[in-house]
Amino acid sequence: MHSKEKSTLGYEDATPQVETILLAIAAENSREELQAKLKLADRRNFKKLYLIPAIDAGLIERTILLP
Repeated sequence: MHSKEKSTLGYEDATPQVETILLAIAAENSREELQAKLKLADRRNFKKLYLIPAIDAGLIERTILLP
C-alpha cells in the first residue's frame, strides 16, 4: 500500500511552491500582490508553478472570475 506524502503544512502532495504561496496569503490578494510578496518577477512561472497548482488542489480560490 502506497501512502501519499504530506507536506509540512499537512496537505497531501503539496509542492514546495504551493506551500510557499499558502504561507504568503493573509487575506484576499491579487496575483500581483502575491507575486510581489514572494519576490517572483516572472508572471508565467508564478502562475504555472504556484498559483494554478494551489487552485487545482482546492487550497485557494479565485475571488475575481475572468471572462
